[in-house]
Amino acid sequence: MATKNASFDMITSWIQSLAYKRIRFIRLLSQIFFTGLFFGGLFGISRTSVPVPVVVPAGAEYATVWGGFDMLLYTLTRGHFPFLILGVFFLSGVLFGRAACGWMCPVGFWQDVLSWVPVKKKQVSREDNQALAEIGGTILWVSALAAIFVGFYTYIFNGAPIEDQPFTVIPWAPLDPAGTLFVSIYEILRWGLIDKFDFIEIIKSFGFFFWFRFSFLLLIAFLGVYYPRSYCRWFCPTGALLGYCSKYSILSISRDPLKCDSGCDKCEKACPMGVPILSYEPDRIQDSMCISCGACIDACGDNKALAFKFHF
Repeated sequence: MATKNASFDMITSWIQSLAYKRIRFIRLLSQIFFTGLFFGGLFGISRTSVPVPVVVPAGAEYATVWGGFDMLLYTLTRGHFPFLILGVFFLSGVLFGRAACGWMCPVGFWQDVLSWVPVKKKQVSREDNQALAEIGGTILWVSALAAIFVGFYTYIFNGAPIEDQPFTVIPWAPLDPAGTLFVSIYEILRWGLIDKFDFIEIIKSFGFFFWFRFSFLLLIAFLGVYYPRSYCRWFCPTGALLGYCSKYSILSISRDPLKCDSGCDKCEKACPMGVPILSYEPDRIQDSMCISCGACIDACGDNKALAFKFHF
């Protein structure tokens, strides 16, 4: 009887906690839905050429859409200007900021799952957080310039086109941890390579570059456990591209300072992106790293000092 009561109390406590994590719960459902939709080939959904402003590896055979950044690089390496995908990023950023990162992106979902690991989370200073975010911008511009060089080599140097190689089709793809996670590891499991060979044979057959990519993925996963959304914050070129427009998006989070408790910073502590919420003007949190996840709104609780707001 005591065990039943304890179980009932635990379930009741969990249900009551949802009242203070209502956005997080809705966002979780959204993430599950879009991850299933974007990788819908696993469920029989046909592939399309639709670009989306999230990370979906181009090499994933079960993907139903194109990841925006991969399509942008692929278009450039083919010698074309990416009008369509830049338009998608621009409209998404201006309308919703980086909300796609928080509500739709499969890699963002994976990063959130890693943050559930029950270890003490670490923090970085605001200055370091902003400085590390420049890595994603650097990856974005280096990859784009490399794609432009490949795509327009013939026109610039009047020579033969560069042959297709992993780094000349989609320059960032061979290093992208999303590709390692959703393509390489998936294929290994799919074809049962781990069952067919012993561990030493696996190392020999995959070679150095695979293990370099796998080590990079492990580093990203390790950071994601201790520093929530670390890949989204510091490394993701897709997020960096969205961030250029997100400061002035129609949708943002606003704060009512009259409802804030003196000395309270629960919203900043809850933010997985390390946004200094209290440093901005109350009417609009103008930060290129804000993914509109609503964690700050949930953390504010009954005070209701924070809310989503549309600016027209």
